[in-house]
Amino acid sequence: MERRYLKESNGHYEVDIDISVDEWKSMLQNHEIFYENALDMVLKWYNEVGHQATANTVKEKYSPELKRPPYNGIVKELTRRILKHLNRFEVIGTTGKKSVFIVPFEGWYVDYKRPNKGFVWKLRDELVQALEEVGMVDRQIFLSKEYLDKKEQENINKAFQLSIYELEKKIDAKTKKQTLKTTSAASVRYDRDPDVSALALKKANGYCQLCGNLAPFLKKDGTPFLEVHHIRWLSEGGVDDKTNTVALCPNCHRKMHILDLQDDRDFLINSIK
Repeated sequence: MERRYLKESNGHYEVDIDISVDEWKSMLQNHEIFYENALDMVLKWYNEVGHQATANTVKEKYSPELKRPPYNGIVKELTRRILKHLNRFEVIGTTGKKSVFIVPFEGWYVDYKRPNKGFVWKLRDELVQALEEVGMVDRQIFLSKEYLDKKEQENINKAFQLSIYELEKKIDAKTKKQTLKTTSAASVRYDRDPDVSALALKKANGYCQLCGNLAPFLKKDGTPFLEVHHIRWLSEGGVDDKTNTVALCPNCHRKMHILDLQDDRDFLINSIK
């Protein structure tokens, strides 16, 4: 395996990638490489002026509720799949460790003397051309968040009719290695199992599993209003199952997404053991 070394000059990082437009086109159409989350990410960057932006800029535009951008993990996994497929080279960063962002992107600091000003990712020209030639930038269809929220709630309401025993039995029977799916929306959206959500709500029995208070109000159907939360976020590799899912009041749910305190995480993990 050839090693290629990342070079840095005044905050601008460069390395010879030599992935052709045709190679990018082939990989873009291979869902084992450009899985939905990865394709969603590169399309977001494509839509930026000059096909470039900082990760935080894109996060604020599409997912302002997130504490930090989810893209580092996505680009790391995408690069792993690209390099495995090509089986041609690996990139070694300036610290001697493998570099991942530099394969689909070029990168530089907004102000290399002040790194906290942000780091720009720019889609490689060959990847941009490949996206255009295969027609992917012409068929971005984003479902509205309102539509997806409505469908998700309908599925949860249906699952809520089952007992805790029936839900647990149904969940346990599902494939353990089930791949977490995503849906194209205005931001990356993960398809949640309605049975898992319904089970968390039933087990909470109307009480927030963090603060312990009763749900703030009853919904029109008479059930307590609580929100389902994944202790380890799905965007960070968390699983959508009963070992990672709790029901919280709106205030505590917001707290977990803004502060995400380790003590609160530990408390919630222990509460569902």
